[in-house]
Formats: sequence, structure tokens, C-alpha cells
Amino acid sequence: LAWRAGAPQRIRLAADCLEEAIDPWLPVRGYRALEVASQDPRWGDRAFSTLARLVRAHTPHNGHVESALANPVGGQRGAEVRAAARIDFGGGWTDTPPYCLERGGAVLNAAIEINGALPISASATRTIEPYIALANRDIDVTIRPQYAGDILNFASPNDPFALHKAALVFRGVIPTDTPADTSIESLCRRYGSGLQLATATGIPRGSGLGTSSILAGAILKALGSALGQATTADLLYDEVLCVEQMITTGGGWQDQIGGLLPGIKLLTSTPGLPQRVKVAPLPLSGAFRRAFDERLALIYTGQRRLAKDLLRRIMGRWMAREPEMVSCMEEIARLARAMRAALLGEDLALFGQLLTAHWGVLKRIDPGCTNPFIDDLWAALAPFISGGKLAGAGGGVGRPEEHVIRQGRGEHDD
Repeated sequence: LAWRAGAPQRIRLAADCLEEAIDPWLPVRGYRALEVASQDPRWGDRAFSTLARLVRAHTPHNGHVESALANPVGGQRGAEVRAAARIDFGGGWTDTPPYCLERGGAVLNAAIEINGALPISASATRTIEPYIALANRDIDVTIRPQYAGDILNFASPNDPFALHKAALVFRGVIPTDTPADTSIESLCRRYGSGLQLATATGIPRGSGLGTSSILAGAILKALGSALGQATTADLLYDEVLCVEQMITTGGGWQDQIGGLLPGIKLLTSTPGLPQRVKVAPLPLSGAFRRAFDERLALIYTGQRRLAKDLLRRIMGRWMAREPEMVSCMEEIARLARAMRAALLGEDLALFGQLLTAHWGVLKRIDPGCTNPFIDDLWAALAPFISGGKLAGAGGGVGRPEEHVIRQGRGEHDD
């Protein structure tokens, strides 16, 4: 009883020590340990907010006192960026902070068209009129924020304009120290320019196809062009990582690289910040690529998940160094490299088996990632496929939409 009475004070003393730690990862793991010990979720919140600050501190951004609208319009008043969706074959989760920052990641994924077209788009256009308009064509809604605070209040992943707003702040259109009651009209008049930002995906929200991160990359790239801000591919990937931390969804680097770069590729990184990802495209023969395309099917299940909740649960287990989680993370990184070897060896049967093995590990990571509907679907497909898995993290079924990646068996494939 005496220990319990003194526990809150002991926990606060431990937190004070963590705040003074030189090792940047110690506070992240330590706060998570305090959450487990105290059953107080506020310590978990502090663990993830500390992680977000680390990522943001190592990502250059445009937090200037003066709005980026002050940049001359120049010859290019606007830009449109179109991007693919992505399917992850193996290694997803190893690209996610803090795992990738501590151990490095390894992911095999591919960029894909949907119905023969690049499904994700973002356009940014400078205007003479003094307003900022944000359009989300997926829900057919356009808003015109009236005050700076309407944009600075971006940290809600349920807001359909969260990415738009966070990108405007990140690019410096609305500097972070702008008073919340500053009118957008007065700000635009001051710099002689307004802005229109529009997005569309044509993919159900939470599809497991990396839509959010890829869209963030397309938005940042389009805004950078319209505002005259130079960026490189590597920097853009880091910027997406930072923006997703800003809106509290977290996320890793595989989605934006998977969708913004074409083809099938193995993506690997070494530990540390900022993450530097090596991209190794797979040099597949034309005949094998055609056979692969013929047998790969993407099936819409209508099942749903919320990536933020799932990410916090899974990465929380990693922070706590649960033995099962450590083993699973090592295994999915190994499977990603094994899948690459199977494709280079032109062995589709083995590739399908490895997909199924990966699905098995995902179920160990999150036992709630399946349900009776998914199990019945798998049973119906089993006679006709070499293997498969849910696209994306494959967790939280029953919450935004998932897709199933199915690897057919050739002559039995219909």
C-alpha cells in the first residue's frame, strides 16, 4: 500500500530523468514503459508526441515569419501532380517510426494504376483574388477558411482537410506564429496572392493502398511548385513523414515512395534521422512481368480500419519490446527480401506462398486483423490462388476499407 501511495511521485521522478536523457530514444521507450506501469494513457501520448518532435526537428520546413505567398508568382502560377496507389507485398511496418529509426526498414512494394489511370492527384494554383480555397473532390466539398486559426487547427486525422491544412502550414503559407484571428483575406491582400488547393483520389478512404501518404506527397509537391520552393525526391519523402506526424496519424516512408516512384522495388533504410531510403527497382523480364500482371488481382473487400489507432497499438508494442513483436518485425523484413528473390528467380508459386506467410505474421502482430468475413473470403479463394494478404497494414478489420492482394495459380485462375 505504501508503494502504491508513492507510485505517482516515483513515476514523475522517472519522467524527469527521461527528459534529461542524452539518448533520444530513451524518452520514447521510457514514456511507453510508464504507460504500461501506470496504466495511464497520457504517458503513451507523451511517447508519441516526443517521437513526432524528433521527426519534425530533423526535417527542414518553411516555418518563416513571412508567408510563402510573398514569393513571386513567376512564370508558373500553378501545378498538378498525379500519382499511383501502392500495394505492399512485404516488410510493411518496418518503415514506421520508431522502428525504422532504430533498426532500419525493408519493404517490397509496387506502384499501381486503378482502372488504367493514376488515381491520386493534387493541384495548387496561385490566384489574384484574396482567398484560400481547399477542395476535396472525393467528397465534393470546397471550403474557404476565414481565419488563420481555421488552418492552424490541422491536427485531426478525421478532418477531410487535415492534409491540406498541415501542408499549407508546413510550406509556410500560414506561418505557425500567425495569430489565430488573422483573417485570410487580409493576409492574402498583404502579399497580393491567394491560393487554390484541390485533391482527388477515387479510392475509398483507408483502402490499405497508401492513399493518405501518397496524397500528402502530391500536395507538398504541387504546393512547392506553385510557391517556387525547390525540393528533391529524398526531401519530399521526409516532408511527408513530418506532415503525417503533424496531423497525428504517424506513418512511415514506404507509401509515398511506393506511389510516387513507378514499378516494383525493394526499399531499405539504415537507422537514424533523417531516414535515407535506398530504392532498388526489380529488373523483371517482359515475359515474367506479363505473367505476374495476369495473375495478380486486387479485390475490394469493403472492410475498414483506422490506421492511426492501429499504428499506435503496434508501435506501442515495439516500444515496449514485447518479444513477439520483436520477432515479427524481424520476420517481415526477412520476408520482404525473400519475396524479392522469388520474383528475380521468376518463381510465382513461391512468391504467393511468401505473401501468405506474411499474412500469417500480420495476424500474430494484430490478432484482430481478420474477421469471419475475411476468413470466409480466404476459404473461397484458397483453391484458386498461390497466396495472398490484405493490402496495407492489414489490421483493424471492421474499421476503413481494405483490399486483398491475390496471387493466382495460372491455369486455375479466374
